[in-house]
Amino acid sequence: MRLVLALAIIVALAGPVVALADSPLIVIGRSIGPIRIGMPRADVVRLLGKPRQPPYSAPYYVEHGARFFVSYVHGKVAWIRTWSRYYKTRSGIGVGAPLAAVAALPGFSFERCSGGYWRLAHGAYTIFSPGTTEQTKTMIGEVDIVAAGAYDC
Repeated sequence: MRLVLALAIIVALAGPVVALADSPLIVIGRSIGPIRIGMPRADVVRLLGKPRQPPYSAPYYVEHGARFFVSYVHGKVAWIRTWSRYYKTRSGIGVGAPLAAVAALPGFSFERCSGGYWRLAHGAYTIFSPGTTEQTKTMIGEVDIVAAGAYDC
């Protein structure tokens, strides 16, 4: 009976951890899903595992059907990028949403390098960039959150 009770407690406690690790939330200036700016590399590997390492490009993960990129400065997350429609802000803005929806958000302005919109908050830029084809250039094609010192337009 004690073993069953102990297992029930473990399962109950593990549930929120799994849910948190699979969060679809983009937090402006802070995080995409469970990965946040400033997070140690070891924590990212614990959550996502080892990234794929192609021979001639940066390492990446595949999360929710699309590439998920994490870059580090001094062992801490400095850049997060996703192309997945899974991740969205609380107001529903993410990949596939109209770029005009970002332009209407408070604090966002046109960013000439990507042709999208950006905002500096909490020491990091959140950038919503357009898609790359004629059919997707008016929609968000990727979302980046980049530590202010790591971004160079």
